Formats: sequence, structure tokens, C-alpha cells
Amino acid sequence: MRVRDIAKKEILQTFRDKRMLGILFAAPIFQLIVFGYAATYDINRIPTAVVDYDHSPLSRELVSTIQASGYFQVLHNPAHSASLNALVDHGEVWCGIVIPTDYQERIKTGRVADVQVIVDGSNSNTAGIVAGYLAQIVREYSIDLIRFKSQSATASDSTVTFNARQPTINIETRAWYNPNLSSRTYNVPAVLVMIMLVITMVLTSMAVVKEKELGTIEQISVTPIKPAELMIGKTMPFVMIGVIDILVVTAVAIFWFEVPFVGSIWFLLLSSFTFMLTTLGTGLLISTFSSTQQQAMMTTFLFIMPFTILSGFAFPISNMPIEIQYVTYINPVRYFVEIVRAIFLKGSGIAELKEQLLAMFIIGLSVMTVSVLRFRKRVS
Repeated sequence: MRVRDIAKKEILQTFRDKRMLGILFAAPIFQLIVFGYAATYDINRIPTAVVDYDHSPLSRELVSTIQASGYFQVLHNPAHSASLNALVDHGEVWCGIVIPTDYQERIKTGRVADVQVIVDGSNSNTAGIVAGYLAQIVREYSIDLIRFKSQSATASDSTVTFNARQPTINIETRAWYNPNLSSRTYNVPAVLVMIMLVITMVLTSMAVVKEKELGTIEQISVTPIKPAELMIGKTMPFVMIGVIDILVVTAVAIFWFEVPFVGSIWFLLLSSFTFMLTTLGTGLLISTFSSTQQQAMMTTFLFIMPFTILSGFAFPISNMPIEIQYVTYINPVRYFVEIVRAIFLKGSGIAELKEQLLAMFIIGLSVMTVSVLRFRKRVS
């Protein structure tokens, strides 16, 4: 009864503020839409310059093929490499392509035709993606030249003949679970995790501190309410809010971003409850160390930053130093990111994800136990 009354009071107090309603429900949707579009490694309309020394039908066809891919946008056609270097130095183009004078002749005689590619490496991640796009396009174009004898080129120049053999090995790559290799499909489920992390942890840490600022925590401590009842009553509303947010954000991910969801919604909810055990426990622990809501907010973000960076959300854990990889094993966000991505894209269930779920439960139970003990000490 007392737990229900505390929870009811907390819900009424939370929902009485209309601005808080926007933060609880509108903000997660807005954040998902913004991050869903922003958190992507896909690059389109890459500003490109081409230096064509050959000016042959095949060199023009190569440029047309590169531009027709949709990834590259040829903005400049400088006459010399020096002008191309200046464009890259000034940041006007990210990619430069230099076609040699004997490009078509080498292809006609069956020799290797080298094409120089210059990429702005100031952003190493972007440079790698640009180089990968261009390598794939040129590779497919080369195979088409050999396989079909470049019929589109010979249609405009009947004198072009080829001395080339059909490739003896043909590699076909198939990407499972994300056939188009869309980074948005990979990132949006992880954004859902980040939203749950921020919402539940921030709300829990500030709810208890608010009682301290208002001076009502002393009044509560002299009532028959037990510390455990107060803690449960304080956190129950945020569990409900977390469940609503996970359902709403999942719906936006599926119907707005068209991210495939092939798993079980019930397993997603079970995993979410386990994850909230860690976020609510951490928020409760922060509240016992904070005297004001401002302190609670700042301390919360001290936790959120390492949780996010060490989760594998943006940076692969396998690329981190081995010492840092060991640290990630105590990060609950790491396991929840793996679980949510597997549920969305692979349809994995508890049989495949039991180790991650168990690790997250152990961490959550440990954090919640420490938080309850400290919370009880501070309230009693």
C-alpha cells in the first residue's frame, strides 16, 4: 500500500509538469530521428575532381560509371595534377582521380591500366570509406569490361578491340542480416539503447535528490515508510516510463527508418527490464552522493560518456587496446547493444544471447544491491 502511494505520488508529480512530458516521450522520438539520420557512416555525393589525360571513350565511360553510382559527384575537371592537389588542399574535393594518357591503349592490349586515386585523409574514417567505395566501383567496372568486351564503349568507337581473358575466379559476396550494408540499420538499434540509458538514469538520479532540495526527505524519514518501500516507489514510475519509451522508439525505428525487426518483442522487453536494473541502480547510487539536482546531472553524464564510448556503439571493441577491452566487460551498455542489435537484425533469442543477458543481470544486481544499501543508510 505504501509503495503504491509513493509511486502514485511520483507519477502525479512527474506528469503534472507538461514540460516533463515532452522530455519523457517527445524527446526520445526526436533524438532517435536526429541520431538515426546523423549517426551514419554512409557517404553520398562525395565531391570529386577528375584529371583525364587520355580523353578516350573508355576513360569517359569510367568517369560516367563512377558518377552514376550516386556516391561521387564530379565537380571539377582540372587539366593537370597540380590543380587537383590544390583542390584537395583547400578542401573543395575529398577525392581526386587521375587517368593516365595510355589508359585505353593498355586496356585494348590486355595490360593493367593504372588509375591514381587521391583521397583527403584528414578524416581517416571518411577516407577509408571513400577509398572502399571507389575500389568496389572500379573492380566491378573492370570485370564488366573483361566479361562483356565493353560493348557500351565499342558502340561509340567500333575500332576499339580487346585482348583480354574471362576471369577464371569470380568472387560473390553476400552480407547476411544487413544485405545493403546500411550503417543506419546497424546504428539505429544502438541509438535506442543510448536513449534508454540517458532517460532512466537521469530521471532516477534526480528524483531522490529533488526530495533533498525540497526538504521532504527528512519528513519521509520519520514516517513509517521503510527505505526499501521508498526506493521501490521512487523507481517504479521510471520503469513504466522506460517500457513506454522502448515501445515507442522501437515503433519509430521500424516504421520510420524501416529497420528490420525479426526478433521477439517480449525478449526485447525482458532484456530492457534487465538493463534498467543497472541504469536505475546507477541513478539511485548517484542520488546518494549528490546534494543538488545539478550535481546529480553532472555526475550522471560522467557515467554516460564512458558507458557509451566503451559499448561498441561507435567504435569496435576489438579495435581497442586489450586493457580497455577488459574494462568493457563491466559495462552493461556493451551487452545491451549486442542484444538489441541481435534481436532486431538476426532474430536471436535467449539461447543465443544468454551469456550477455546473464552478464548484464549480474552487473545490474550488484549495482542495485550497493545502491539499496547506501540508500537505506542515507534515509534511515
